Amino acid sequence: FPVTIEYAGFGMMLRRAVAQGGKGNWLDWALNDTQRAMFAEIQVLMSLIEGHSNYVMNTVGAQRIPQFKRLHQRMESRQQDRPTLDNLIMKATGMQVKMAQYRDGERFVQALAGAGGPELVAWMWRSEAHLPTREELDDPQRWITRYAASASATTV
Repeated sequence: FPVTIEYAGFGMMLRRAVAQGGKGNWLDWALNDTQRAMFAEIQVLMSLIEGHSNYVMNTVGAQRIPQFKRLHQRMESRQQDRPTLDNLIMKATGMQVKMAQYRDGERFVQALAGAGGPELVAWMWRSEAHLPTREELDDPQRWITRYAASASATTV
């Protein structure tokens, strides 16, 4: 489907930033409502892809690398203890959005794996209809409930 990029201009971005009380990031301020909705859908999919890759990397790493737990803890600690300047740069460039995708997606995939193992995670990828909504990504139990209803409907 064709997408037309609407150039809002710096003045429009400032108005949106002020209207949102400075919350969000430059992408929130630059995109119109249609673009923002499309971007939100893409973010859910990217969260799943990136979160799933993190889940697989961490699962395999824990099984294959003897010092993986320590390595993983150090990486997590480094991400948590970023200097203020790094955090400002990440916010200005939108990288905090990208980091949230990894975190949210991994948390979602871990919840699915905990509830139903790799089979449940694999089921999510079988159809576009199986993919979670933003609300389900934020609350994996909602997706698990939807899956359970769907699974029981197909076995009846």
